[in-house]
Amino acid sequence: MSLVRLFSLTLAVPLLFSSPPSLPLSFLCLASEPGKPPEAVSAGPKTGSEEKTRSVSPHRPSDTTLQSGGANPRPPSAGTSEQPTVGVGGARARIPGLSLDFSGLGVSAPPLTKKKKKGPKLFTEETMGPWKKHPCLQQLDQAVQSIQAKGLAGKEAAKAFADAIIACGIRVVASDYDRTAISHHSGGSALPTDKHILQSLTRDFHWLGEELERRGIPLYFVTFSDRGENRDGRIAAGPLVEATLKASDAKFGARGVFGFFPPLYSDPDEYQALGLTGPMPMDKSFHVKQVSKVSGVPEEQILLLDDDVTNCVKYCKSGGIAVHVGGHDGFDFRHLHVVTKPALVMH
Repeated sequence: MSLVRLFSLTLAVPLLFSSPPSLPLSFLCLASEPGKPPEAVSAGPKTGSEEKTRSVSPHRPSDTTLQSGGANPRPPSAGTSEQPTVGVGGARARIPGLSLDFSGLGVSAPPLTKKKKKGPKLFTEETMGPWKKHPCLQQLDQAVQSIQAKGLAGKEAAKAFADAIIACGIRVVASDYDRTAISHHSGGSALPTDKHILQSLTRDFHWLGEELERRGIPLYFVTFSDRGENRDGRIAAGPLVEATLKASDAKFGARGVFGFFPPLYSDPDEYQALGLTGPMPMDKSFHVKQVSKVSGVPEEQILLLDDDVTNCVKYCKSGGIAVHVGGHDGFDFRHLHVVTKPALVMH
């Protein structure tokens, strides 16, 4: 080993492992930025602002030291004449002529941590599988957005909405009950005296129902309020919907009500009685099929209104048109969203 190299190592090793207080104050403290070589700094006295900016606690590494790899020395770029620096206690000192090749000492730089690539978001168009797209989704979506942008309300909004669905070939409307037709959630059944439920048909649903009636578009209700819950003085499914329309003074009627709670039809003796070959799907697909059978209208010409986005997305995947009722307060023209892709994340 040459005398120059031996002298350099003799000078560097104590500096690398000495505690911060042992570093002479005459050393130059250099601020280091990630990816940039430190620049020479005058050794003269610092001004007040410089002292505040460059002061470093002897017990806590500076942010720039942490960003540039802590107290480990950073080797100079290949092909440059940059002088190496050594970090001690958050400060960095320039040591002229010092070689940073520590391969012989068994010292190696810590491996860089690679950022993990983010996978696709769940419940998006890419992760929900293949689907059959209705050709009128974008057109209806633009029409609904136009109604909202113009601030149409009441009868005018109902007329514009009816025009839009008719233009898309819709001949039947299938609507959910809880938090869609009404502003509350009944829990599946109610007492005949539960006026807060029976009288909660939303104002905009009044307008919609009247406009559909005027245009001869049948309105059906598809709900998880099961017909089997009509017991112990409580009403559900058809009787619940009829009582609601009456108590809310609706000027329109329901052509039919299909009330089935899927978990109640998971055993063979339960679902086979309905003509199913397996458990009832946990959505409104069975309900809409019943509407299609009774009305004679194909599913692609039946509009689904529902506050449950999962029901809407699954109906959209099957080739139907679904309008998600947002806002959590029932049907409101300001909070309608046409489901244009099978994704549970609404944009």
